[in-house]
Amino acid sequence: MTWKYVLNATMYYPLSPQNNMKKLLLLFILLSSRLAAQDNVHIKGTVNQSTGKVSVSVDRNYLGKNPETIEQSVKDGSFSISMKADRDRIVFLSVEGHRIPLYVNDGTDLTVSLQKSDEDKYKLDVTGKGSGENNFYHRFLSAAGNAFVDSLNKNRMMSMTVDQFENAIFKEKKEQLAFAKNDADYSALDARFKKYISNEIEYHYWYLLLSYPITRANSDVKILQVDPLPDLMLENISSVNLSDPDALISGSYRDFIKYFVIYNASKANGFAKFRDYANSARSEEHTSELQSLTNIVCRLLLE
Repeated sequence: MTWKYVLNATMYYPLSPQNNMKKLLLLFILLSSRLAAQDNVHIKGTVNQSTGKVSVSVDRNYLGKNPETIEQSVKDGSFSISMKADRDRIVFLSVEGHRIPLYVNDGTDLTVSLQKSDEDKYKLDVTGKGSGENNFYHRFLSAAGNAFVDSLNKNRMMSMTVDQFENAIFKEKKEQLAFAKNDADYSALDARFKKYISNEIEYHYWYLLLSYPITRANSDVKILQVDPLPDLMLENISSVNLSDPDALISGSYRDFIKYFVIYNASKANGFAKFRDYANSARSEEHTSELQSLTNIVCRLLLE
């Protein structure tokens, strides 16, 4: 075997070809980790205020708790924030109490202009890499109106019959799909972004439908039973993809998974509300069903 030597201070150490490869591999890993740690999303812009703070927050673990927040001072009405995006993300730009959602991924470089209107709202104008997706996103949210406002949807659940509610959210789903299809710029947008929009629309419908009986049952402690949804309404739910790590960016998907588990846990419990979990779903069949649902959620979080 041929030996080589590497000088380290005042001592010589023999370096075999195998050790040499290990050192090269270690160097590659270190360089890769440094490259991976570099900021790859840049959001800069102008606001009406000349001073103050602007922040961008991202919920990296999708749990809705302790999001990562990057804060910058506004100088002469301008700000600039850089961050790392390990995958497609929805981040929230916060200005004077307003939270503005933005779609970002590797390489996003946005210039955002926020002009405050008389109604204490902001007019958003976005340019740069990723602007097409974000301008469509805000047109879509504006066209959807209150369809994605949870508090208003809860009010509808409490005031409508299940047939009325399902008809309303199915109509909204069709309108949202038509809006995307008929938008002049939509076809040219990034494929991953279009998948995100598609997931938001599809999973939002199922999330609202499954949450309807749960929300109504939880509205009063005197209600001891969850009213099951009509079988006809759930006829197509078997075609819905339950385990889709790429869909985790969608809040609608995460809400759907939550209520899919809750609704089916209720079903396994005979649609009785859970008052004592220790006495609920005791059969092997029900326990196995609940475990499989739990595994879906755990697998998605791990992936």
